[in-house]
Amino acid sequence: RSIAAWPAQEREDEVWDVVAGGDAVSVDPGHASPPVVGGFAWSPDGDLLAVAASDGVTGRATVADRAGRVLGVWQEEAGTAIGPLTFTSDGERLVATLIPTRGPYPEAGGVVSWNWQTGDVVPLVDAPVGVAALSPTGELIATTTRQYEPPGYSGETVDVWDSGTGRRVATLA
Repeated sequence: RSIAAWPAQEREDEVWDVVAGGDAVSVDPGHASPPVVGGFAWSPDGDLLAVAASDGVTGRATVADRAGRVLGVWQEEAGTAIGPLTFTSDGERLVATLIPTRGPYPEAGGVVSWNWQTGDVVPLVDAPVGVAALSPTGELIATTTRQYEPPGYSGETVDVWDSGTGRRVATLA
């Protein structure tokens, strides 16, 4: 089957079978108010879908199988949304950005690894970021970095990080 996912206007995000033209499954992101979806990610084998959503106060990520069964949930603390995310090549973890929902907080945010099976969340990059991309080997993370200069954010750079140490190894301006 060929399937695609996108945020719906109601409570559940929709996954469609694009060949048959019908609804394949719905995934409830779990917020009381209509959520803002921060990202979708398919597992490398295509069997799992991760959805990150925020209600404007806190973020929540949900992993579901193709039948829509929720297999893992990560609820972030108030004041932090979960942004774009991606599965690691083995499908065991998700790498996600954390975004402050109140602010501006120029030093807030970062990149974390979430083991959706155990619930463990491990910080990888402790810096404000916009978007993160994991290298195919999982050894490097590329991020866009927001530059805060009063009265607001200006410009972005791309930083490359060692995912094992959290150290910046390169900056592309």
